[in-house]
Amino acid sequence: MGTWVAWHEVGEIAWPTLFRRLPGLALDPDRPVDVGGWVSRGLLTLPVRWQRS
Repeated sequence: MGTWVAWHEVGEIAWPTLFRRLPGLALDPDRPVDVGGWVSRGLLTLPVRWQRS
């Protein structure tokens, strides 16, 4: 159960906080997110772009 709680915290707290604190950071629309894994599925890549203002 701890794994599920950790995944939830990352998805609901960590990612939104990161994107909010770095306003120029955005998902790269030209490159897909890669999800995989055999035992525990998760993000393998998360392509982003960062435009500094």
